[in-house]
Amino acid sequence: MASKQIARVPKIRFVRQGEPLRNGERELTEKESLSELKQQMERSIGDRSARTPITEAIHLVSFTIPKAFADPKEPKFREVVEHIVNDYYGPMLADKSFTETALDEFIGDAFDKRYHIDLVEKVAAYCAFAVRAFWENNERLAWTYIEDAQYWAGVIMVSKRRSAGPGPATLLANMKAAKLKKEYVAIEKYWLTNIDRKLSAQKAADEILLADITTFSHKKIAEIVSALRRGETFR
Repeated sequence: MASKQIARVPKIRFVRQGEPLRNGERELTEKESLSELKQQMERSIGDRSARTPITEAIHLVSFTIPKAFADPKEPKFREVVEHIVNDYYGPMLADKSFTETALDEFIGDAFDKRYHIDLVEKVAAYCAFAVRAFWENNERLAWTYIEDAQYWAGVIMVSKRRSAGPGPATLLANMKAAKLKKEYVAIEKYWLTNIDRKLSAQKAADEILLADITTFSHKKIAEIVSALRRGETFR
């Protein structure tokens, strides 16, 4: 029987920052990374064995959760996806200080103040933890986070089916309002703990802008500080 030559298919490996590459390895370009991720997503749709914590996390935040609030065929669907990714998942993934412990503290603080944490935030958080763990070559841990994310995603889906709930327009409005609320509260907290009360609103805005805790403009920050100086609160 004639022998066969079999080509070894290159394998993508995630390495920790600073970890040396092995012989024959090279870092993928951004274009190659995006192409590889796209291929992984396509393979994972029809092949369970191709699923990874990353493909599952992306599917949850870009399809499963948005589908609970808007039909994928509707124009609003893309807007819902962008808000979930840009306002929840993206910042959580980028913020290395946002850990599972930080999430637990956030939930506890929310409970003490008698308001709830949005379940969409919870799903996004566990997806971010999963991707981060996978990048650190801890696939077993990553899958545990995906399990938590899928559980809470299921809660959202069931809740939506049992009640009319808000439509996509209302959801987007609520998400935008929640994001603005967090920025107002962050500015108030920083002003109360780090800014000299004798400083004018303009100078206080200078310091808050340098602290990089908000996306608001200098003018907007100064307006908020002026309101705080008058005794108003945003908490």
